[in-house]
Amino acid sequence: MQKVRVQWEAGSEPAAPLDVSCLAELTPWNVLAALADLHMHALTQYAPKCQDAATRAQLWESATRLAERLVAEGEAVTEQREHPHYRSHTDLRRQLIQPYVAAGELERAATLAERARELELLVDMFVRAGDVRRLLEYIDKYLDQGMAEVAFGYLASGTGRMGALLVREVGARHGARLRRWLRAAPDPARSRLLALHLLQAGRPRAAAGALLDLAEQEATSVRRMQTMASLAKLGLLADDDEEEERNAEAWAQTERLLSLTAQHRALPAELRLHFGLDEDCAPLPPERLVQMYAECESRSLSEFDYKKALDLLELVADDQLRESLRLQVWTACILRDEWASARDESSDELLARDPQLDVQDKMFYKLLELLNVMGSPLPRYVPPLSSLELEPALARPLATPRARYLLRLAYDTLLAAC
Repeated sequence: MQKVRVQWEAGSEPAAPLDVSCLAELTPWNVLAALADLHMHALTQYAPKCQDAATRAQLWESATRLAERLVAEGEAVTEQREHPHYRSHTDLRRQLIQPYVAAGELERAATLAERARELELLVDMFVRAGDVRRLLEYIDKYLDQGMAEVAFGYLASGTGRMGALLVREVGARHGARLRRWLRAAPDPARSRLLALHLLQAGRPRAAAGALLDLAEQEATSVRRMQTMASLAKLGLLADDDEEEERNAEAWAQTERLLSLTAQHRALPAELRLHFGLDEDCAPLPPERLVQMYAECESRSLSEFDYKKALDLLELVADDQLRESLRLQVWTACILRDEWASARDESSDELLARDPQLDVQDKMFYKLLELLNVMGSPLPRYVPPLSSLELEPALARPLATPRARYLLRLAYDTLLAAC
């Protein structure tokens, strides 16, 4: 080392002096820290400026032996996690190894990292170097010490090339272990990698399950939810498993999600404007969409829009909530029109009006007729007449005998045909 120092000082500015203040108190840890600083100083300040190749190689070899000794001694000093310098020793090990990585001395760095059991550093250096073969060899070698999981976490934290390496290379070697790790935490990033890994492994049915989980977890983009549900449907279609009962639940979940996204796309412009929704808004539950139709005061909503609200009820799981929402939709539909005449009911004009023609102008009748024409089961879509008559919000619109008669006439005309 003295020979190297002479060569370096002959043609360069002197390096910054070593900080040896830590030796003021001679403890085993302070000595280790000072020697680690000397090791770093030699490799970063002296070695790059050493002109003689043989001397430079000797310096690297001597520094490597010093680093190995420091790693071993550090383990002896801080062998207990409760030791006050336990975390500092982790930093020291990485400080000793980093100069070799920076200089491209991967073999020396790998030897030191292996001795120090720095598995994450081993993964990092071989991933950065693109040496997949060595990475897989070390994963196999330290499989029982959890290096596979260390590699999974490191690669999953990145994107692009790192994700592809995890799915295609590492996953191909340790597929079952990777699947267990990806399923261990409800993380969307892991679910995406799990779906890709299962597709890569030729398991479309299992990949569909992961994609459905992603669709269910989606909270920011209804388009992304639709994409995941559509891919899940493709996975189910590509599955060779003929056990229909096994796939029935997945198919039902897929169709429910696709129906929900279709209902988002079909929201009227007036309703989007009223509630401030973008084209690619956050997915809303079906019950909230139904409430939005019922609460929207725009008179531009047509019977087709109210039909969409009624269709959404099929996606509401709670029976009691579904019945309550159904009543809200029909109440909103009735409130669209004027049912009680402003004039006295005994006027000649009112008496001369044909009730059949009068009721056909109401949105309530138009919606009933649309359901009938489209073959919808009216008893399932339409609440009992008594429920509407007892609805507090309809007490004023249906206050007159003629209004109640028109409502009953619509029921009798269209529900009698069912």
